[in-house]
Amino acid sequence: VFGTGNAGNIKITTTGETNISGFAQFAGNAQTEASATTRFSQISSDTELNVIGNAGNIEIDADTLTLSNSAFISTNIDGEGNAGNIALDITRSTELTTSNIFSQISPNGDGKSGNITLNTNNLSLLNGAQITAGVFGTGNAGKVTINASGNITFEGINPNSGLPSGILNNVASGGNGNAGDIEINAFNLSLTNRGAITSNILGTGNAGNI
Repeated sequence: VFGTGNAGNIKITTTGETNISGFAQFAGNAQTEASATTRFSQISSDTELNVIGNAGNIEIDADTLTLSNSAFISTNIDGEGNAGNIALDITRSTELTTSNIFSQISPNGDGKSGNITLNTNNLSLLNGAQITAGVFGTGNAGKVTINASGNITFEGINPNSGLPSGILNNVASGGNGNAGDIEINAFNLSLTNRGAITSNILGTGNAGNI
C-alpha cells in the first residue's frame, strides 16, 4: 500500500516444493537520475512510509519450504497500522539459509507487528537466518510459535552482518513497545555456533516470555 487503505492477503498452496532464493542488482542511470537498486526475492505484504492502513496476512501451505541467499517473507508497517500475521503449514522440512521471515514495525512505523506461526516437521535456520516479530518504531511485537514434530536446528551467523541464526523477538534500539513471546514445541532442539532465541529490550518496553 502506497496510499491509504489495507494491503491484501496472500495465500499460496503447493503440493511440492516452495523455493525462494536470491536477489538482483540494477545499475544506476545518470541520464534518468535513477539510482542503483537491489531487488530481493520475496513474498511480502507491506505498507509504505506515511501510509495509514494495515498490511495483509500471508499463508503458505507446502510440502517443503526453502529460503536462501537473502530471500525473505514479510509483513511490514512503515506508516500507521498493524502488520499482518504469517502462517506457514509445511508438511516436511523448512530451511532458511541467510534469509528471514519477519513481521515488524519499521523505524517510522506505529502499530503492532503480526504473529508468526510455523507448523513443520524439521526446521533449520542457518548462516544468520532468522524468524522475527520485531519493533523498530512504536508498538508491540507479535508472538512467534514454532511447532516441529521433528528436529529444530539454529546454527551459525550471517557472514556479512554477524547476526545469529534463530528467533529474535526484540524491541530494537530506538524502538518503543513490548517484545513478543516465543513458544517452541519440538522433538529435538539444537543451538550451535551462536544460534539464539531471544526476546530482548534494546529500546523502551518489556521483554516477552520464552
